Amino acid sequence: MSTWKPVDLEPVLSGDWQRPMPTIGLRNDDRGLFYPGKSHTVASETEAGKTWFALGACWDEMQAGHHVLYLDFEDDQGTIVDRLRTLQHHRREHSGDWRIREYFHYIRPEGPVNHNDQVETLHAFQPMTLAVADGTTEAMVLHSLNPLDNADVATFGAILVKPLMALGAASVCLDHVTKDRDGRGRYAIGAVHKLNGLSGAGYLLENHSPFGIGLKGRSDIKITKDRPGQLRVNGLRRDKSRMHSYGDLVLDSLNPTSVWLDVWPPQGVH
Repeated sequence: MSTWKPVDLEPVLSGDWQRPMPTIGLRNDDRGLFYPGKSHTVASETEAGKTWFALGACWDEMQAGHHVLYLDFEDDQGTIVDRLRTLQHHRREHSGDWRIREYFHYIRPEGPVNHNDQVETLHAFQPMTLAVADGTTEAMVLHSLNPLDNADVATFGAILVKPLMALGAASVCLDHVTKDRDGRGRYAIGAVHKLNGLSGAGYLLENHSPFGIGLKGRSDIKITKDRPGQLRVNGLRRDKSRMHSYGDLVLDSLNPTSVWLDVWPPQGVH
């Protein structure tokens, strides 16, 4: 069916349409992190916690009985599943492997996606509420696309991100930032369309206390973009920059066999 025809506006005009709300993944006060059916990015320097941040949201959705898809272009299943298992203790899931088996769907692509792969994968896990792509640069290179080119970024969104959004899932791409902290502003490494083309929200994690076994680390979760406009009202502007803080990612690994992961609201927000 052609999309070059006028869209029926009656559902919006009659009041059936609802403003998108962030309901995927949870802050500790039950405020959501991501918008269903929208695209998002989480960018940071190395070891600032973006994978932990995404896995915490995955676990929230799994506890609610929802399927999640994890496309890993950087690591392997051993690391990712081990992290999920350490989160079980904090989530009071001492025998929660069944939940991982039932709801967590892990793919380690070694070649570009094709149409048959998409149809088989995307329709197999429903209701799928969250889809994470870990390693945006690696994913684009795998598809022979240039992360520095705005047109290629748009193409990447069309072939990988939009099919996930069409099924109602919050699509979350994990990305890196440039080494120059003062000059990077709100943007991840590469073309500006990575942020400008988002239909949901962009986050930037800034680490203030390092993560690691035997440590209690913390990263500030900053909002770099919020197209639907429902996040900043529950955030806090901590400095003179344009970015609001949406909270703190706190990772307590003082016990080597378990991890306590919290996404606390900014101090002063209730």
